[in-house]
Amino acid sequence: SGAPRLVTVLCRYGLPAPLAPALSLERYAGLPAPVTLSDVLLLAFLCRAAACLCMGAFTLWLGRRLGGALPAAFCCAAMFCLPALLALSGLETGVEWLGPAPWFRAAALVADRPWLPPLLLAAALLIAAALAQSLYAAYED
Repeated sequence: SGAPRLVTVLCRYGLPAPLAPALSLERYAGLPAPVTLSDVLLLAFLCRAAACLCMGAFTLWLGRRLGGALPAAFCCAAMFCLPALLALSGLETGVEWLGPAPWFRAAALVADRPWLPPLLLAAALLIAAALAQSLYAAYED
């Protein structure tokens, strides 16, 4: 999500651009001056990694609860992919906020709501930790 903006900054400012202030781009004009473009890209990477971790933990947890991999894979495919497909098809009723989509758009969200991506990152890590604890307790029995 941040690569096109990074390429734009590299074209404008040259190779030290990842350390340029994020407010040098119009999209991130509201961010504080110490926040660099590499910070925004790192936050986007961390949010995406946490989303993948959370989705994997949920799939494993659901597989344990349903008793098989096939029902869990079907349910998770519907939960993770259906909101994105509906949003891409033109449905504009907020369906794009269902599922893990906000975690994958954290770099775009930081421009409008700088407090939201760290909150999403913490939520994903807490959910993954709770699911992992539940799985650990289930397999320990």
